[in-house]
Amino acid sequence: MIKLVAIDIDGTLVNEEKIMTAKVKQTIHKAMDQGVKIVLCTGRPIAGIMPYLEELEMFKEDDFVISQNGAVITRTDTREIIEVWPFEKEMIETIYAFGKDFSAEFLLMNEEHFYMITPDKEAAEIRPELQGEGETVRMPVELTSLATLEGDYVKTMF
Repeated sequence: MIKLVAIDIDGTLVNEEKIMTAKVKQTIHKAMDQGVKIVLCTGRPIAGIMPYLEELEMFKEDDFVISQNGAVITRTDTREIIEVWPFEKEMIETIYAFGKDFSAEFLLMNEEHFYMITPDKEAAEIRPELQGEGETVRMPVELTSLATLEGDYVKTMF
């Protein structure tokens, strides 16, 4: 008997248009009705998962999501973070130094912020494609520098 199904969002739960089809939704509800635990697992932050949790009505005490490519586990009913594996600041600095000569932006994320790290916030621009990514995950992309960075971060991207 299947007890748990972990489902990715983009390209699995939802199609290219970011829509959950009626058939997918019906199948998930059927599994839930049979006692199968459904856990959404994604690279998105919790804000980008909420619309699908709402659509699937997954806010029971024992409902959880795994976000940020496995770096955060959150209880859906209270949004309490059960477990988090953040980067140490030195690791972020090492990754940034590694890619500083790339032509790609260095991006940093936690459950509250989606940053593009830049040495010069005044001269930097956020490309429309990156702004679109911020809209997908329901977090605007903000500009910041490593020097002013505070808090824990769980995902880096170029």
